[in-house]
Amino acid sequence: MVSVTLRLLLTAAALGTTGLPLVDGGNPAAGEVSVSGSMTNGYTVIAKSKSGNTFSIIKDPTTGAISRSCTVAGGNANAGCRNSTW
Repeated sequence: MVSVTLRLLLTAAALGTTGLPLVDGGNPAAGEVSVSGSMTNGYTVIAKSKSGNTFSIIKDPTTGAISRSCTVAGGNANAGCRNSTW
């Protein structure tokens, strides 16, 4: 018996048309969303608002736990980010 592991990579192309300006991995520019990881295991999605705030959602590949975090650019009050989460 042969065992095959299928891992679907999370890429901008794999997501198709979302209406969002997607980029693969890394730190997105203002107004962009970056995606990386696996659609079946862990992944990271980072969105940077045009005002410079950053919102992240990460799925841990080992535990499956999902965490959300955010940082606020100077002078933006809370801007949807309260205590570094959303």
